Amino acid sequence: KAFSNTADRAQDLIFELVRVKCDELLGLDAMNWEPQTPPTEPRPDIADLLCYLRVTFMCLTFLPSTAREAIHFASCSYIHATIRTELVAAGGKKVNVLGLLGLRHDLGALEAFADECGVAQLREVFRPLAQLLGALLDLRAQDVLGDLRARAEVWPLLDAEGDAVAVLEQVVSLPTLARMKVFGSSSKSGDLPNLDRKAAAELVKAIRAAR
Repeated sequence: KAFSNTADRAQDLIFELVRVKCDELLGLDAMNWEPQTPPTEPRPDIADLLCYLRVTFMCLTFLPSTAREAIHFASCSYIHATIRTELVAAGGKKVNVLGLLGLRHDLGALEAFADECGVAQLREVFRPLAQLLGALLDLRAQDVLGDLRARAEVWPLLDAEGDAVAVLEQVVSLPTLARMKVFGSSSKSGDLPNLDRKAAAELVKAIRAAR
């Protein structure tokens, strides 16, 4: 029992330290939500965060496997919740389609990290945010979000009336020059929706009128 209590205290302390470091490394305070060019990789902040987590998790061999896995899940859940809250919260923030694309690159790196940890179902922690971004950046969004059954089948974890609407109401259009570069005839953005302010408003209407 004494060993178990010590392990529990160690687990709590480690998670608290990881939580504080995650807040520091995520870099959400300096997040560029309105980039003018399409991001092609995760932000350096995410690379630094994952480097820290790899080193930290490698040092947990002294803990029981259940404690190690609990720290993995608690840490990834905290990262997911922090990013999701920052995305959904208004607070005067605006976001464009390229900002959402950049966040999807960040999330992809986090999911890949979860897969490499060897902890069963750790990737599932990130599914709600993955489905939120997937819905917002899907070319079929208008049709799927406007159909309750289709929405439940494609994005079963999506809080459309809450999270999706909250983000869509923050969407702004790309400046004309940036839009021409991204969506012009010579661009390679065929799988990226032209999610401007007007399109976002139409998606909000589709969600609220869904049957």
